Amino acid sequence: MALTKKKMYAGTLATGSATLYTAPAAGAMVKEVVATNKTAVAVNVTIVIAGVSVLTGYTLDVAGTKDATVILALSTVINSGDLITGLASAGSSVDCIISGVEG
Repeated sequence: MALTKKKMYAGTLATGSATLYTAPAAGAMVKEVVATNKTAVAVNVTIVIAGVSVLTGYTLDVAGTKDATVILALSTVINSGDLITGLASAGSSVDCIISGVEG
């Protein structure tokens, strides 16, 4: 089966844990997670992949600083039905994009 590049999620994280992506029947591989604080106040971000926290309350500094963005380079395999969930400590504050491959 061929692998298909996939934008798994692109959006702004909410303050409550939300499902960002559900793996298809063929499974997937998460390749990169980027989270950026776009506000003038430090915020915390949590990302969970297949039940495993890859970022837990990770502090992103204020927008415009070098620590306002975190980039995770991964090769994490997830199985059919596995979820990626995420949240931020303040609403409308963290943009996130998750990329990978399906198949």
